[in-house]
Amino acid sequence: MIDYEDFKKGLFEYFMKKYENKLSEWHAKFSKEFPYNYEGMDNDAYAINFMDWLMFEKTLPEIKINIVDEYISDHPELSFDDKAALLGTRTIINSEFVVISKKGKELILKDRKTSHTYPAVISANIPGLGRNTLIIGRIHPFYNTYRLLGIFVLHNSPMILDHDVMMNAFMDGRIKDAENILVSSNTKLTAVLNKYPSNWVDGICLSLGLSKNGKKNEKAKIIQEHIMSNINDIISALPQKSKDVLHILLENNSFARYSILKEYDDKISYFWESEEPTSDIGILRVKGLLVIGKSVENGRKYTVALIPKELRESIQKQLSPPEVKS
Repeated sequence: MIDYEDFKKGLFEYFMKKYENKLSEWHAKFSKEFPYNYEGMDNDAYAINFMDWLMFEKTLPEIKINIVDEYISDHPELSFDDKAALLGTRTIINSEFVVISKKGKELILKDRKTSHTYPAVISANIPGLGRNTLIIGRIHPFYNTYRLLGIFVLHNSPMILDHDVMMNAFMDGRIKDAENILVSSNTKLTAVLNKYPSNWVDGICLSLGLSKNGKKNEKAKIIQEHIMSNINDIISALPQKSKDVLHILLENNSFARYSILKEYDDKISYFWESEEPTSDIGILRVKGLLVIGKSVENGRKYTVALIPKELRESIQKQLSPPEVKS
């Protein structure tokens, strides 16, 4: 089984176990053809880039294949998906990438040459890496995202500000504004909808199959009535992870600090009307079943998640017990 979080560590350990005594020889032999030895690169960056090149890109004369292919050959027990993920590392993209957004270890990278965007994951936080950072390096596909393969330049400058960076900054700011509404354990859905951005209300209407025509307060009442009348069908159609989120909230009196849901995907766009949320938590939000806002406790504001008061009893009745994870 491949370690999804840090698969390169496993490959490196495999490489060192088999070829540690050959490393000095191979460095002397291949260093002149190493294509990523850029002027000004420090020793640590050089070592990382050279090892990545040696494992992923260099066909070694002694074995006639690269280290990744040999690893696959030596591990016949690998699943089809794991083999496909490792074989995907052959597709290496060498370019300049702008970090459009960064959330934890998840990045959106934009290739400056092609304008194509790539979802990427880093195995550890990298100092200086954030929104608008320019990365000169390589990436490769790995399962459903991309991974960095050697970094030789990180550059931060307002002079390289990208349109998509500005758009993501705008969207993040608008989302934070919309989530800054004060809520309590008694907050009802209509009260929240009347404070939502208009495009969020319209996005909820479209997701529920309702017309988005009319005034916001009128649509808020229609949304509430529709959910109350169709709660069974709405809950039944939810993915299991979204149902699990509801279970967690119900177990916490339907009102809890948002950090309790940190294990669940919560990515959303600001534009619900044209980009309906599809994450575990985003689905619940666009169905009107979950609200994120602020609550004051001991003079401090905390981000909280809640199930609107008028929906709790119906959701509790509809949900079956959560799946037991082995």
